[in-house]
Amino acid sequence: MYNRPKVSEIYLLGLQRLKEVAEFDVLVIVSDDASAELCDKYGIKYFYHKNLPLGLKHNFMFEKCLEQEFDYVIHSGDDNVMSNELFAHYISLFANAEHEYIKAHGLYFYDLFTNKALNFQPKMTFGAFRAFKRDLLERVGYQCHVVFNQTIQIGGKQYDKGGMYSLPKHLAEYYKEKNCCVIEYTYFNLWGNDRNHGLDFSSESKLIESGVKAHIVKFDEPQIIDFKSEQNIWSFKKYWTMSTDADSKKVLSMLSEAEREKVLHFVNC
Repeated sequence: MYNRPKVSEIYLLGLQRLKEVAEFDVLVIVSDDASAELCDKYGIKYFYHKNLPLGLKHNFMFEKCLEQEFDYVIHSGDDNVMSNELFAHYISLFANAEHEYIKAHGLYFYDLFTNKALNFQPKMTFGAFRAFKRDLLERVGYQCHVVFNQTIQIGGKQYDKGGMYSLPKHLAEYYKEKNCCVIEYTYFNLWGNDRNHGLDFSSESKLIESGVKAHIVKFDEPQIIDFKSEQNIWSFKKYWTMSTDADSKKVLSMLSEAEREKVLHFVNC
């Protein structure tokens, strides 16, 4: 959360609505006092971190997340809301624990300044409300800085004796057991730390490289709304040629009355 409390409050009201479906814990990373005050208002646990670079902020968020106890985590920005139907479907998938990576296809874009909506159906969707099993994050997300005590070849690449390198945690632990290296420290790195754009692509690329396949959830109509305001990296206009018009009232019908009031108040202001 950063510097858009009116949008963030719509998001937090959406979380309250979802708790009518199933109980869950919330963890937020904030980068300004207004966002922290909003979390205090709604009783949400949060940590501070500078906003930029965004990749570093995301990695910090998941480090803090992995300090908590959970089976699955759903990740989103504070400008997205999901329907009760989608959340209930996620909960049923979590209960079976069959899939380690889950994401929903398609979403609505809603412009908070014009009250217009778009239906976006890309060839592939990654971003809002991706769900990760804990085991997946621990396997793919953690990296280790290691120092090799002998020169060794791994996957066609040479690692020199005395050199410090970054390896996925499972590889680092394997070669440590073989007495080939010493692990200096471990860190979380699913997003490129220097990224301010293309964060979804950054994390998705690493998941694909690790052989992770997503379970795609698709309904007849999108079950996610992405609210567009002045603080968005990608503007509402960017998606005009890639989307179809949507009925604003129908889009907002998935929200609670409190959420709709906040949205329409934003539009009228």
